[in-house]
Amino acid sequence: MPSAPAGPTSSRVTRRHGRGAADDTAKGTKLVERFFDLLVDGNTAGMEKFLSPAFQLQGADGGFLDKEEFIADPPPAPRLSVFTKGKRGWRIVAHANFNVPAEEPQQ
Repeated sequence: MPSAPAGPTSSRVTRRHGRGAADDTAKGTKLVERFFDLLVDGNTAGMEKFLSPAFQLQGADGGFLDKEEFIADPPPAPRLSVFTKGKRGWRIVAHANFNVPAEEPQQ
């Protein structure tokens, strides 16, 4: 069975991939922290810039909020955020919140 060429190109790709994954994780952490800071501070002007015009939130109850509805009254709950990088930098495209399940009564 023929093997893949093992030259400078393949090792360069491997190094780039490894560094890229760490960079992606660091960037994702910074983006999430920025988003949470905007929420905690109630920075509506910052959220207006940071959220994509196509932003949507789908709640655990099946309901949806668009960007303006979310900025007006962000629901508190565990979250999942989706980011995209475009001409205006990193922006949030989608967001989901999840209700915390009620604890089972002790028997």
